[in-house]
Amino acid sequence: MPQRGFTQIRNKIAINQQQNPFILTVSSSTAVIITASNSSNLSTTTITLSLFTLLPVFLVKLLSITIGLLGNLFVCIAIRFDRRLHNATNYFLFSLALADLLVCALVMPLSLLQEIIQGKWRWNLTMCQIYTYSDVFLCSASIVHMSVISFDRYLGISKPLKTRNKSITMIIIKIILVWLITTIISCPIMIISLIDPSNIFQNDSNLCLISNRYFMIYGSTFAFLIPFIVMAVTYVKTTNLLYKQANSLTQGLNKNNVGGDGLRRAIIPIRKYAARLATRVLAVVFCCFFVCWTPFFAANFASGFCGESCVIPSTLASFFLWLGYFSSTINPIIYTIFNRKFRQAFLQIIRCQCFCNQFSSKRPPFLYENTTELVIEIHFFS
Repeated sequence: MPQRGFTQIRNKIAINQQQNPFILTVSSSTAVIITASNSSNLSTTTITLSLFTLLPVFLVKLLSITIGLLGNLFVCIAIRFDRRLHNATNYFLFSLALADLLVCALVMPLSLLQEIIQGKWRWNLTMCQIYTYSDVFLCSASIVHMSVISFDRYLGISKPLKTRNKSITMIIIKIILVWLITTIISCPIMIISLIDPSNIFQNDSNLCLISNRYFMIYGSTFAFLIPFIVMAVTYVKTTNLLYKQANSLTQGLNKNNVGGDGLRRAIIPIRKYAARLATRVLAVVFCCFFVCWTPFFAANFASGFCGESCVIPSTLASFFLWLGYFSSTINPIIYTIFNRKFRQAFLQIIRCQCFCNQFSSKRPPFLYENTTELVIEIHFFS
């Protein structure tokens, strides 16, 4: 009887391996313990170990969804109602927060539910197509927004006069273009799924996942590699430009003896401190983006080029995917934590003051009193 019970468990593990390798990791560990157990404790041991293994992972993912929902919602409300936050870069931030909010509200819960039900897709092909397209579209939108924001920051430093004179209409047009580019990047996945549903849906095993190698390479190139290069180049150029401006100001004040020694001692450290702090902000933003998304797209490239010879364990693939999703959770934090105005706006939201007094007195949008204020405003640590 014990041998028969163990054989049934082993067969169940083999079935789970075919259906969902993520569950196999848990089941294999369970089988090792079951070998030393009697038959009466088989089911109890299996359930207990599975719960202890999966529950912390489930709670972490659920917490990530909750924080992402609240954080991005706070950013949207703050920019909508606080007139001090009505500037060019923050409108891009609003659009980014909207994309991340949709990732946390639509994509992440469905991905979590799919893992809970052992990786099987319980709905029809149409729902799989909608889910897959939403995943690709919204995650791509988030990444493209981050690259556009980095480019906008560079223009704000290199050409401050043009940045100051941006109209709301021009900003809206640019945001629409960002979403249009994202749509173009994402459309092929919907097209290939309509031509051949097996590109995203395996009917025999009830799995909803992208299996087309060409799209893996295409999507990883346009949704990650190109935005990554844009961010890397613009952030390096922005950092160099900030230090050049700080050094030029120092040399100009020393050469012309403007304002005397007292003014030089006051201005020069402030400018250099602003440059150093801006560099740290840029480093945090870029490093978070790199850490969150590089593993997933590196795995995508590997699968696209190597195929079955580069199969990644499903547990690791799931970790890479959720690490990318985690970018949508931390974006509202890293893009606003250095900004005093955002922190004040968040406090007013918590106190439910956002709809009563519109936060603050009106300030003309897109106007900056000097270049230093523009630098500080653009890099979110004023």
